[in-house]
Amino acid sequence: LVRQDSRFKTFEDLVKAAKENPGGINIGIQELGSRTHISILQLQDKVGIKFNIISYTGGAGPQKEALLSGEEEVIITSLGDFAPLINSGKARGLVELSGKRNVKFTDVPTLKELGYDLEVTSFVLVAAPAETPENILSKLEKTFDDAYHTNEFLDWLNQVGVTSAWLGREEVNRWATDTQTQYFDILRNLIKQGIIEE
Repeated sequence: LVRQDSRFKTFEDLVKAAKENPGGINIGIQELGSRTHISILQLQDKVGIKFNIISYTGGAGPQKEALLSGEEEVIITSLGDFAPLINSGKARGLVELSGKRNVKFTDVPTLKELGYDLEVTSFVLVAAPAETPENILSKLEKTFDDAYHTNEFLDWLNQVGVTSAWLGREEVNRWATDTQTQYFDILRNLIKQGIIEE
């Protein structure tokens, strides 16, 4: 995301500037080792650019202040966190790292639309003990699936600006294993570099 008056009108503008000046553009993230930190590392690797990464403690609030004050030109966070600022016209999204466009902010393209094969997500995962009987697991899965697909819940997601997707048990187990492997590799590398502590 950028301020409304940013020199970067599109994600391609940002990529061009970052390639012309590697490490010369600050990007604000939440906490070292956080989801936003891992996301920007994956983005840099996929797109072939380098930012000067600045971390902010305390979630999206300090990022908002940094962006609005001009301390940072670019920040990476969820569109939902910045929905009020986007709606007010003070900020705008350049790219969505999810697999589909946000239903509320339809003018923000996805990375995949721009030709980069990367999807970064945050998630809510419901887990049960390993010894839970199959009939209970099936009932839980159906209950959450039914709840997710209600108009009330989907309308709420749209209102808060969250791009969402549903995964059943088999899909989510595969996804969680793959994501854990990717994230742990990145975190181990950050520990090796001394950027975060174990």
